[in-house]
Amino acid sequence: MTIWQRPISLEILNTMMTSIESFIGFQFTDYGDDFIEGQFTVSTQSVQPFGILHGGISCVIAELMGSVASNLCIPDDQKAVGMTLTAHHLKAMPLGTKITAKAIPLRLGRRSHVWTITLHNESSQLCSQISFCVSILTDPN
Repeated sequence: MTIWQRPISLEILNTMMTSIESFIGFQFTDYGDDFIEGQFTVSTQSVQPFGILHGGISCVIAELMGSVASNLCIPDDQKAVGMTLTAHHLKAMPLGTKITAKAIPLRLGRRSHVWTITLHNESSQLCSQISFCVSILTDPN
């Protein structure tokens, strides 16, 4: 059974990005009944001074994925906005590493959602695990 209440496709997902995600080359690549997935390669636009993926970029990707996923799980008259994000960076991701990010719901409530976003390298090693909590607003003002 699908969690999506709005239409979903790779085309729809990839039109929901902002300039930051586009700048680092992130693209949604897959989705299923209860997950969305995307990929990017660690580039000079996404590293910190030591040549590894900047932790803030991991958080940007997680917030994008959780917000997009939540907005697809709720009716059109509601909006999902981020509340809290907790990131655990477990393995360095050097320049050139291909990253796969996957968002799955931990809880989908009426007023809040919690997503787990994982980032894996091309060897399927877990590099970051991020928890993202989203508030569901009926009147986003």
